[in-house]
Amino acid sequence: MKLLTNLLYIFFAFAIVACDPLADFRDDLDDGLEQDDDWFIYISDRILATEAEFGENSPYVLADEDYERSSNEAVAKYGNFSDSAPFEKYLPECISHLFGNPGELVTMEFVYYAGSSIDSTCFVTFVRETPADSSYWKVVPNFVLEETELTKATNKYTLIGSDYTMVGEGYPNFDLRYNTREQIMAKINTIIKSKFMLDLEEGQIWEVEFATYGQGEEVVESPMYFEVEIQ
Repeated sequence: MKLLTNLLYIFFAFAIVACDPLADFRDDLDDGLEQDDDWFIYISDRILATEAEFGENSPYVLADEDYERSSNEAVAKYGNFSDSAPFEKYLPECISHLFGNPGELVTMEFVYYAGSSIDSTCFVTFVRETPADSSYWKVVPNFVLEETELTKATNKYTLIGSDYTMVGEGYPNFDLRYNTREQIMAKINTIIKSKFMLDLEEGQIWEVEFATYGQGEEVVESPMYFEVEIQ
């Protein structure tokens, strides 16, 4: 009888361990913590570069030490880009000591040599990856989503709760008492570029659905349609 009781205890103990209903949750939590640790280690020796700090009127100006990070010998030696050493390819590695907020456009000023030295600018955006050391900067056009009367959408997106939070809304909607049509359009631009910067192409038509609350002086209805343009 005592042997049978001990066997039952062992069986139930095994069953509890083997059928832990929170096992998947704990695994996901552990994975999240590992990713957070990986990210904090990554940014610990890097400098944050934001769109607010380095905009079109106050770009980040590449210094000699930035060019020296390039794998291209001519870029590293002469401190400029050229037709044979295009900035689209080599500029991102020159700013590998920086990190940014995904979806933001950071303005870079650099020297381009085409018979003579020319001060030029471009936009870059930071692409965050897992593991963190796979993250990188990418040169991108200055995409803008302009409202259009065209309704044959090539891309569709419905805003979710975190999107509204990203642009400063307290609830999962645009409060029409405090948002003008222009402000809502600007916030939708921020959201779409933040989430889909690498997927944007000139000429795309985006159908964006969203929630609203209250009433304002302007009529704002969902969905709205936007055409992707390059400024």
